[in-house]
This record gives sequence, C-alpha cells and structure tokens, in this order.
Amino acid sequence: MLALGASFVLRSAAGERVVAADGFFVGTYDTLMKPDENHDGDPHSVPAAGTGYCYAKLKRKVGDFATAAAAVTLRMSGDKVQDVAIALTNVAPTALKAKAAEDSLRGKAMTDAAMQTAATSRWAICDPAVDQRGDAEYKTAMAGEMTQRALRTARTRCGP
Repeated sequence: MLALGASFVLRSAAGERVVAADGFFVGTYDTLMKPDENHDGDPHSVPAAGTGYCYAKLKRKVGDFATAAAAVTLRMSGDKVQDVAIALTNVAPTALKAKAAEDSLRGKAMTDAAMQTAATSRWAICDPAVDQRGDAEYKTAMAGEMTQRALRTARTRCGP
C-alpha cells in the first residue's frame, strides 16, 4: 500500500476519515485505526497506465513471514525513471518508504549502478529485529537485494 501511495478509508459511528498508508503503520501489528473503526476500502490504489510493479520477498518457505521484502511501483519516460515508489517490509518495526532510494532514481537512467545506489541508500532507515530469520546485517543486506530484484522486475512490466 505504501508503494501504491494508497490511503485507507476508515469508518465508525462518528463518521469517515481517510488516512494515508505512509504514516498509518505505527508499530509492530499497530496502526492508526481506532478500535471502533472498520477499514472500508482504498479509493486511490490503482496505479497509472504504464506503471510497472513488483513485490520481492525473501522467505524460508511458502507462507512464511518475509525475512526482508521490497514493493516497487515504477514509471519510465524513455530510459529514465519518471516516478518510483519503494516500500520495505520486515526490516523495521513498521513498513517503510525508502524515500532516499526513490530520490536517487528519479530522472536517471535505470542502470545496474543506479539500482545498486538505490539499494544501498535505504540502509540508514533499516532497523530489523534479530530473530530466527537472521541478524540485522543480513536482513539489511537482503532488503537491498529485494529492492534491486523488485526494480528489475518492475522495469520489465512498464508499458511501452
């Protein structure tokens, strides 16, 4: 939802409010949704025509929580990145927008070097929990690898 720039429609007896996905997640299994609210859709999550996308997830087995994952939406203008959104999961207490990585790509050609720069620019925001899936250094490195994989796949899915 972060990579899509989505907002959540939350309804209760008191009324309706719309909350952007970026900022909605406030902790592990914790959001801004109040106990009396229901999620009632997301009116803004359909990407523009020609948008490429990918969710790349490193996991131990099918159905397992991610060790690290990256979601990407990408629009190209010729060989240059017109717009990009990168969200990371399982590398901090909440899902994260990798804004520095996005900024490092906008307006530039989508080269291996550019993707590597984007993958390494997100390290500062990672703060993964150490668990049976790996230590912080491993999970941070895998967030970079998943970012690069998602960018490559999203590029192949962009329209003409």
